[in-house]
This record gives sequence, structure tokens and C-alpha cells, in this order.
Amino acid sequence: MANHAAKSNNPDQRIAIVTGASRGIGAEIARCLGRQGRHVVCVARDLAKLEAVCATIESAGGSAQVQTCDVSDHMELAATIEAIADQFKRLDILVNN
Repeated sequence: MANHAAKSNNPDQRIAIVTGASRGIGAEIARCLGRQGRHVVCVARDLAKLEAVCATIESAGGSAQVQTCDVSDHMELAATIEAIADQFKRLDILVNN
């Protein structure tokens, strides 16, 4: 589980977790949330693809970070959610894709 943390610069910014964010609908939802001003935690297994999605969000002026996780592994998923909760102390949006 890799966490490339990029703490949200704005304490009022909503925090969104998007699973399956490395491609397809998940990636597009992550980009859309980034355009809407949310800090997006992009979650999936493929680090390189997640980094590409986050780079797209950031190049458009958004805020995002990578969190690798295999959501089919319940222990890994629990650890991932706990790490994100510890970092931000809250979660405003959850997209389970």
C-alpha cells in the first residue's frame, strides 16, 4: 500500500475518496471532483495509472493524491481508510467504483 500524500492546502476543501480511480469511470469521476475543487484521494492497485490521473487533476489546478490499495483485500482496505482518516480527520465524499 503506497501513499503519496499531498495534504489539502485548504482546510475547508472537501475530501473525496474514489476507488477504481486508475481508469475508466473512476478516473473520470476523480477528474470531475478535482475540477469541482475537491481534494481527491485516488485509490486503485495500479500506481502508474493513479499517478497519471492525479497529474491530470493537478495540471488542471486541482488537488489530488495517490493511495494504492486492492479493495478486494478487506484488511488492506481497512488500513487504507484508516490512513486517510488519520491524515484528514474527516471524509466528505466516498465513491465506491
